[in-house]
Amino acid sequence: MTKKAVIGVILFCSAGLLGMITAPRPDVGADLVPGSATSTITTAAPEARFVTAGEIVLGPAVLVVDDAALDGGQLAIHFDLETLAPTGDAPDVVEQLGFGNSATVTAEQLDTVFPDQWEIQAGDEAIAGTVASPSARTARFDVGDDFDPDLIRRVKIVSYALLVPISAQISLAPDADTAPVAPGITARLLAVTEQSNTIVQIELRSERQFNMDDLRVTGASPGWLSAVREADGRPRWNLTYDATEAPERIRIAVEGAAWATIDDAFEVPMDGSP
Repeated sequence: MTKKAVIGVILFCSAGLLGMITAPRPDVGADLVPGSATSTITTAAPEARFVTAGEIVLGPAVLVVDDAALDGGQLAIHFDLETLAPTGDAPDVVEQLGFGNSATVTAEQLDTVFPDQWEIQAGDEAIAGTVASPSARTARFDVGDDFDPDLIRRVKIVSYALLVPISAQISLAPDADTAPVAPGITARLLAVTEQSNTIVQIELRSERQFNMDDLRVTGASPGWLSAVREADGRPRWNLTYDATEAPERIRIAVEGAAWATIDDAFEVPMDGSP
């Protein structure tokens, strides 16, 4: 029997036992009075739900856990994400593919919530877990072959990320080769190759190793001829400047969408309860 099933049986049995202990004795006298009636007034407001019991609202989406299973020394928790945001008027996003190519992603196809950081409490041990990519729907924890799921006391999402629009202009130079672009994202000047048309190489870095496929880098002053992302897929751009020397201050524009970290923990119900 899976942990989910065991928890369900325990909750069902506990609820039945609690009902037998706390249920009031019937009022026999009231039944003997003609026309008498009993009524119960409920004052508790109904719980608001978007999808189902046990859901977790993460920004513009709802996360619902599907099931959990051991898989080759890993605990895999599968989940679904349902968007709450209207997408009818949302603009498309251009994804950079390398070799100067790009692809257009519609709002309906776009993953905007990334629950990447998880944790389980098993006995006295906290075990970190991650989700591989924004499109993945499984959190994986390295627990070993002898792990006992019955030891799990708590599951939580440690933090998550939201895809937000980015539009920033920064300047770089050999003596100031890094600059912040957005929270968690930094631009770095890697190389300047001065020739008939000078080549400037820029790299974007993410503190959480999020991908940069939805960002693009271009020159932000007169004289820039082109900007091409490296063919191997790394977040590096080669910018061509129409001169034998690079400008003293290299002004670039970074535009598109990037992942912003939301540091907020959420308990994950594993039995479908709210």
